[in-house]
Amino acid sequence: MSVEFDPFGDENLVAALALEEKYGIEAFFAQGSMDYANIQWKIDNPPTQSQYKEIVREFKDSHKRSQYKRDRLSNYPSTGDFLDAYYWAQKGDNTKMDEWVDNCDKVKSDYPKPS
Repeated sequence: MSVEFDPFGDENLVAALALEEKYGIEAFFAQGSMDYANIQWKIDNPPTQSQYKEIVREFKDSHKRSQYKRDRLSNYPSTGDFLDAYYWAQKGDNTKMDEWVDNCDKVKSDYPKPS
């Protein structure tokens, strides 16, 4: 059983991750608030408040658009299963390989790529 990490439960963490992704910096939030005025910047020229809001919005949108990848990754059959299926396929028995492909198809069907 895998444990899902959902950064959206903590707005401070979301903002910090967005800033780190965009600028490669760390930001600290004083007084436990993600309010722009409470950010302790570690760079000389921080983004404006409107730039900051856009950075956080873009990060959230990107995270949501790629959710299917995380869902698929945690549900695909294992690499070990593939190696075993490949071995048996090389020996002429495609039963396990067919099963492995069917399982992959199910994951892709259960977690479709957004259009």
